[in-house]
Amino acid sequence: MRPNNRSRTWRIAALAAVTAAAIAACVIALQPSGGERKDALKRGSSASEENVRLAPAPEAMPTSSLEADSTPSPSPSAESADAPVYESLAVRAVGLSAFGRLELRPESGVERILPLGAPSCIGLETDLSVTGDYGVYFVPAAGKEQRMDVWTGLEIISKENAALEMRKFDFPDAELFLLIPRYADCHGLEFRAYGVEKDSGQASAYTFRFGDRDVVEWTTSPVVAPASEKGELVVEGGRAAGQDGAERYRFKPDPDRHRLVLASQEHIP
Repeated sequence: MRPNNRSRTWRIAALAAVTAAAIAACVIALQPSGGERKDALKRGSSASEENVRLAPAPEAMPTSSLEADSTPSPSPSAESADAPVYESLAVRAVGLSAFGRLELRPESGVERILPLGAPSCIGLETDLSVTGDYGVYFVPAAGKEQRMDVWTGLEIISKENAALEMRKFDFPDAELFLLIPRYADCHGLEFRAYGVEKDSGQASAYTFRFGDRDVVEWTTSPVVAPASEKGELVVEGGRAAGQDGAERYRFKPDPDRHRLVLASQEHIP
């Protein structure tokens, strides 16, 4: 006898219900109890805490090149703590006369002394640049000293921290001293002149008489030094860039008026 469709449907539904109930029972059986769940959570938490506690601290990361470049480093200074310290001198230049001494002294007793730091036409990198305000004094062998001249903002280039020696020339009526603060230059060296009269022993600052003008300073070649010839001071002028030749000047000392008078001038190659 063949079952009808209705009976078959009922049996299929009953079989599905029994299968679902069996699956649910298996799931429940596999799940841990509440106490087991708490123990598992506790064990997991303890493991995490132990990992954090025992892990080595990370090393500091090096600064990236971009960050390093964004922070400027301090620039070195010629007057930094590592720079050598030079003491000011009581006498920066001296000239020895038969009647006493000529001395160049810092007016305030303080000079600014720094190495040039780089070679150039004015000196070597190890040379010293000495700047300050100075007075020129004459200290006679007997009697009171006198101040003859003042140089404000003078720069001296020296190979060492020592007094310079003034150039001395002996003329019939006077001793002549040239104070040349630098020994090298790109074009010319400025200098001043001082004289000591032989008949009186008096010292004075000399000027250069050029035409109808009196000039305090003159310029000489850094290559050819001033010289005396036939009772005259011979000075070869400096050479500027692109200049064709130079001038040679001859000065005659005039102790009575405390000056060097231009006697002649010639152009030289």
